[in-house]
Amino acid sequence: MNNRQLEFPSALSLQVIDLDRDCLRWAWKNGILVSPEQVESFRRQKINWFAAYLYPELEAERLKVLMRFFLCLFRIDDGMDNWTNEDSYLLLKALEKRGSWEGKPEFSSLRQHTLSLFRRISRWSNSEIWRKEWKENWILYLEGLGWELTLKAENKVPELNDYQQNRGFSSGVFLAFQLLRIDCYSPSCGMLKMEQLISRLITLSNDIGSFEKERRQGDFQNELILLEGIIGLDSAKRRVKKELERLKWQILGLGDYLTKHESDTKPWVESALLLAGGCQAWSEESIRYLSRINGTVKSH
Repeated sequence: MNNRQLEFPSALSLQVIDLDRDCLRWAWKNGILVSPEQVESFRRQKINWFAAYLYPELEAERLKVLMRFFLCLFRIDDGMDNWTNEDSYLLLKALEKRGSWEGKPEFSSLRQHTLSLFRRISRWSNSEIWRKEWKENWILYLEGLGWELTLKAENKVPELNDYQQNRGFSSGVFLAFQLLRIDCYSPSCGMLKMEQLISRLITLSNDIGSFEKERRQGDFQNELILLEGIIGLDSAKRRVKKELERLKWQILGLGDYLTKHESDTKPWVESALLLAGGCQAWSEESIRYLSRINGTVKSH
């Protein structure tokens, strides 16, 4: 493969403009975004374009649901940087156990609509296995957020291996992949391996993108920051760059293998590669991260 072939494909839903406006209006009307400044921030960050890049071929009605669901997850992610630890723990507990919420009205609305959208998505599949896995991945996601929150509350620097093992859960990437399995209830070993590789690529790329921001904030929950403390920044950047290139080769090579030897997986492989490419395309286009990435480490 040459360098050109190492790039992942990406596409953007033709419905993105109309659905973006609709989603922002919905979030404002229902108290998910609680100020004009928050609405404008999410608009400028192109938060709703995220789902449109990950699932460019999805029908408009389902894409609208996913946009709203991911907006809620981004809102939770932002909030946990600013809310008290106690409020954050209470919200995560309420989201996990679906219990009542008697806290701030802002949290009540966010909790209610997040769970409502989660349940609505769960009805997209008739498979009991799929619905069980969707719920399990939801719990793992919330537990991942709780793990990060505990580290923050204790001002604790995670061990590199622990961070690498837990990072995927708190990112929500496994929820994103579960949505590609709606029509595939029994993924092969090769498909599961490809999910793991793409998940690793996405989370590592995201850490690179948020490196400067989190470094300034004194946040150690970033792989590049952890590596910097062990081997120095220059060596850390070189190591991560090599890791990303290796992951690209493995993902594309495995995708080729599955397409040739497990022909029934071809639609899934194409969707998985679009998800990987969509994450990178959105990261380049959004101003959410100060660094612009496309699987490479840029100097600062």
